[in-house]
Amino acid sequence: MSVIRVIALVVLVLIVLLGGTVAALRYRKIRRDEIRALDRRGQSTLSPPPSPYAPSRAVRLIDGDATPVPRGAPERPRLDPDRPYVFSDLSPGERDALLTPRSRHDAQWALERSSHGNRLTPGSGRILLIVLAVLAVLIIAGALIHRGGGTHHPSTTTTTSTTSTTLASTSWPTTLRPGSYAGGVANYSVPASSYSVSVTGTSGPVWVVMKMGTASTLEYQGRVAQGASYALTLTGPSTVSLGSPKNASVSVEGHVVIFPTGPTAPLVLAFTPPATH
Repeated sequence: MSVIRVIALVVLVLIVLLGGTVAALRYRKIRRDEIRALDRRGQSTLSPPPSPYAPSRAVRLIDGDATPVPRGAPERPRLDPDRPYVFSDLSPGERDALLTPRSRHDAQWALERSSHGNRLTPGSGRILLIVLAVLAVLIIAGALIHRGGGTHHPSTTTTTSTTSTTLASTSWPTTLRPGSYAGGVANYSVPASSYSVSVTGTSGPVWVVMKMGTASTLEYQGRVAQGASYALTLTGPSTVSLGSPKNASVSVEGHVVIFPTGPTAPLVLAFTPPATH
């Protein structure tokens, strides 16, 4: 079901992207058509003004020997400067519409718009597509992360439950006492094959050597200062050597290790799991 949801989400994002692109292109076309219509409306074909001279009412033939008739000075054009003139082929109704303040404002607005160019440029369209694509990627990534987190939680819970069950099934005593002590070696039995050993410097520093396994592989060798602690997880039969046992305290899985009476230095603590008995 998770895969189907992701596929449905991707399809939905693609539909949104396609719809946004179509809407942007449609808006661009509508604005371009409006500007062109206003340009055609504001432009008109100019015609010459009417003649300011009165037309002649008759034609007079003059003989060649006749005295030429003096001509008077032409009259100036009688145009009223306060009257608006429109020289076009428009009808009276269209002419009146062009002379209204709203029409003049619309024509001026169209000219300004045409001079500024189209607001919705190809660059802005590309930016819109990029923003939508980034949004789609974020949505898909969030869905995948949510899906991965949802499948991870049950596994973590199962592992934790298994670990808790294992620790609960292991019976640890309150304190660990030596089963035997000879030659500076104290033997202890531990109920688990893997266990954590912690050494703390109580009344002074102590030199510690930790070895693990039947091969006695050296895991740690160093000085633990007073007030400091060092812990290490060991597996199988292991030994912990203390240079100054009177300055140290040892615990296994949080349980105190009781030293033998009158230990010699160095003191070797040998821990043996039940499987190696």
